[in-house]
Amino acid sequence: WSLGVRGQGVALLLEDERQQNQPPSFNSQNVARGVAKQTNWRQKLSFLTAIAPEICTSVLLNHPLAVRTIPPPPNAPLPLPIMDTPSILSHISLGTNQFERAVAFYDQVLPTLGCRKIEEFPGAAAYGKLFPEFWIQTPFNQQPASTGNGVHVAFIAASKEAVHAFYEAAIAAGGTSDGEPGPRPHYSPAYYGCFVRDLDGHKIEATFWDAALE
Repeated sequence: WSLGVRGQGVALLLEDERQQNQPPSFNSQNVARGVAKQTNWRQKLSFLTAIAPEICTSVLLNHPLAVRTIPPPPNAPLPLPIMDTPSILSHISLGTNQFERAVAFYDQVLPTLGCRKIEEFPGAAAYGKLFPEFWIQTPFNQQPASTGNGVHVAFIAASKEAVHAFYEAAIAAGGTSDGEPGPRPHYSPAYYGCFVRDLDGHKIEATFWDAALE
């Protein structure tokens, strides 16, 4: 899921729910102080998940101060604590000059890889499985968006079939081919992928790593 925290919302919601949800060792004032030290909503959520998992689902996902812009799928697992994730990236953004069409494109393409739209604001939308990791948006400086030569975004596919589904959905949604699905032995015998240009010309990829061919 994606959880946005409004100011001191986490500390307040913990205090609000203290009487009903307080485990024997739980001190809401200490937790509130700990939460306040965390610098962003991911760290706040990870902090709470680590110290008070028994209240995270019942309180954090339902309290009015917790803003979920788009509901998570049923039985969504708790995310890893932020410092335990193997990724080195928080998120990546691509600019667009045709926001509505770009969102429609990614709404059609990314579900083939198990991704969904997690957040959407005027001029910006974010996709991921649990976190808003991939953003499409109009440039912050209000200047035209542009592509970068040598820049591309690669999405993980769970199978060769998913690579093909990604490619076919992208072409059907108006993208252009920049490399059909297939093995890329010059990368590795295990590498299988495809490349597409989105509606703004950004190069995107779906890649599957076939461990059996390592």
